[in-house]
Amino acid sequence: MRRLRVVALALAFFTAFPLEVHSQPGAATGALEDPAPIPDGGIPAAAPRVSAAEIRIGRAELEAFVDGLVVARMQDHHVAGVTMAIVHHDAVLLAKGWGSADLASDRPVDAATTLFRPGSISKTFTWTAVMQLVEQGKIDLDADIQTYLPQLTIEDPGFEPITIRHLMAHTPGFEESVLGHLFEDRAEEALPILEYLRTHQPARVRGPGVQPSYSNYGAALAGLIVANLSGMAFEDYADRELFGKLGMRHSTFREPLPDRPIAPMPANLEALVSTGYRWEGGRYSPGGFTYISPLGPAGAMSTTASDMSRWMRVHLNEGELDGVRILSPETARKLHTQHYTMHPELPGLAHGFIESRLHGYRAIGHGGGTVHFMSDMQLIPELGFGLFVSTNTSTGGLLTRHLAREVVARFFPRHHAAHEPKAPAGFEARAGRFAGSYLASRRAHTTAEKPLLAAVSMLMVTPGPDGTLSFRSALGDQEFVEVEALVFHEWDGDGVVRFVEEDGKIVGLQTSLPILAFDKVGPLENPVFQGGLLALSMVVFAGAWIGAWLRRRRSPPPSRVERLASGSALAAGLVWIGFGALVTVALLEVGENYRRVLFEFPLPSFRAALTLAWLGAALSGLSAVLLIPVWAQGAWSIPRRLRHTALVAVAIFTTWLLDQMNWIGHHYF
Repeated sequence: MRRLRVVALALAFFTAFPLEVHSQPGAATGALEDPAPIPDGGIPAAAPRVSAAEIRIGRAELEAFVDGLVVARMQDHHVAGVTMAIVHHDAVLLAKGWGSADLASDRPVDAATTLFRPGSISKTFTWTAVMQLVEQGKIDLDADIQTYLPQLTIEDPGFEPITIRHLMAHTPGFEESVLGHLFEDRAEEALPILEYLRTHQPARVRGPGVQPSYSNYGAALAGLIVANLSGMAFEDYADRELFGKLGMRHSTFREPLPDRPIAPMPANLEALVSTGYRWEGGRYSPGGFTYISPLGPAGAMSTTASDMSRWMRVHLNEGELDGVRILSPETARKLHTQHYTMHPELPGLAHGFIESRLHGYRAIGHGGGTVHFMSDMQLIPELGFGLFVSTNTSTGGLLTRHLAREVVARFFPRHHAAHEPKAPAGFEARAGRFAGSYLASRRAHTTAEKPLLAAVSMLMVTPGPDGTLSFRSALGDQEFVEVEALVFHEWDGDGVVRFVEEDGKIVGLQTSLPILAFDKVGPLENPVFQGGLLALSMVVFAGAWIGAWLRRRRSPPPSRVERLASGSALAAGLVWIGFGALVTVALLEVGENYRRVLFEFPLPSFRAALTLAWLGAALSGLSAVLLIPVWAQGAWSIPRRLRHTALVAVAIFTTWLLDQMNWIGHHYF
């Protein structure tokens, strides 16, 4: 159960982009060096070995195969409801629901009418809207975004300007910040988009284009630009230019928010939204509506599988559906063409659509996740194939992660001949240089979230069996084999890893998901090691108190300076013990209900701990100052002075470490 909660938290945080290193959607990683330049035409897909026209999928056979996968995984992973659509050759082969949309009323999932929350798949609508305005000459992808945002100032720490092309590649250089504000569970807490973007603007921690780091904030900026240049709210634009034109009658970016300038979700659609669930304590626990409208263009859409079949068809048909065109063929092809990659051997970004390899075929698509809903959409243009799947339970990412790959593998021959990579001779002697801790670029740098987000983003690389490297994250293990210098292929899949080397040292790695990078970090930046050091320091402080109690009758009466020095050090230790106890309580609360930290951060217990840290830092500093008279007067024996100095050193180190973790200071107000 504990592992299930860790997985659920990781899935919720990464918004359906977990930390595996497949080229499959749901993977992660990135680059540390400047990305390889990509011409405007991008890297074309390899010529297909099998023509899409030669392949026909039988509806009955497809439904039987998918039924088997979905039903089994719903049981294995405790998923209440699933909806799915599969299209091929401009035909809807499958639009089906499984399970329950609402357990209390026994309402089944209906692919045509049950609305699910596909999270970041919403971004594909935002990027399509951007390209519509590019086609109209209203947007220049290489212009400074500040040009299009007169009502919002993007902080400038001296980097180059951010462009819309950077937003579409997730390379604007923002740090991550999600806890307590990305999702809201109360309507009154959901800020209007402009107010949110002003209030929660993340720090720019690197120059644009330097390193990818998936950014909901960047996608929301793009949506605000669409609103500014179209002269209407983004929700209105989506209704008129996308949903309305495509006949997507059960889709909306609106949420049930009364008393707002923007019209709320229509009552008839609100009644059709599936309840979201989490599995805990051996039962399904329902959750309320999750508000994402403050970052609406990044993830607030509600839709049905049938509507998503129309969305997939219009993209597979180069912008046209049933005689209605939303993009010119030229613009649609440009939208689907890679415009960014970290390295030519790796998939990249196609103007916001995420490239991957499915059974050897080039796919473009997007994953999506909210607090309860986990979703995936994949398109293979050369096959005219598309699949959309969404679940209404927080464990659903375990169902959706590999489903598209398995369906493609069942009904299409592999694009390239399968190969079994073999470990080169003598690799075991070199494996150690790759081993270590790696943190995803999508993490906090300046807020108290820093160690928490680092913990769920960490990837451990260790030498594996038979000359492989093992990659371990919250979502499991994978084995990779070196195929050339710095390049590794997955033992039994499409995944590719490329390590980054600088001055003969491994400093990071890149993998098949282009929206993240991994930085290699030392032990003091490893959140698990940091936690171990803090726990050890608590043991030292507890030991100091035990020692002081045992000495209380054996020691001669202390001088005033000795009393002050000993008292300040012991008080600092006691404060740090209290700090550790409060942090432990907060972590236990998160373990029991991870949702809470997504809506409320810091938790009251953690806020109390962070406040207590100020006192601990002050007392530790006072103890350090008082070392001077302790050693100058020499009243204590040398062993006692050494023990006292060691205690003060631990207190100062604890203060320094917590400052590095952003747990001392104004990082959380």
